[in-house]
Amino acid sequence: MRIGIVSDTHDCLPMIAKAIDGLLAARVEHVLHAGDFVAPFAVKPLARLHVPVSAVYGNNDGERQGLAAAFEPFGSVRSRAAVCELGGSRVVVVHEPLLLRQLAHSGDFDLCVYGHTHEVDVRRDGALIINPGEVCGYVSGRATMVVLDLDTMQPEVIDL
Repeated sequence: MRIGIVSDTHDCLPMIAKAIDGLLAARVEHVLHAGDFVAPFAVKPLARLHVPVSAVYGNNDGERQGLAAAFEPFGSVRSRAAVCELGGSRVVVVHEPLLLRQLAHSGDFDLCVYGHTHEVDVRRDGALIINPGEVCGYVSGRATMVVLDLDTMQPEVIDL
């Protein structure tokens, strides 16, 4: 199973469109979003993927009722952590890395995804840890996402 991992889209519709194009080309079956959509209008284009999206709110996501409604047709958004099983892998998605090490070493998860820092981070520390960087490209100057093959646990960082 191939999944897409994105974060920190920050209302940047042109880069969100590029990420969606990349995810469609990669034929992902599920998308994880580690937060900071900002406004509901930035979530709606994700419906074009026609795959489920599991997400968490970020620190810049203030309009939570509107964001939850925008996700309803194709996914869900959680307050602190989104936990799911995908392709036989136990997955947790958070925005901020505060409890990341504890989650990765808990033995409860095969994959821990986070955002917030806007920097790509792919490493194994207990579980596989992935921060896909930022889709928007505002902070680091590099717009990125990750495609992960859950069968091999091989991530691919993709520059947008």
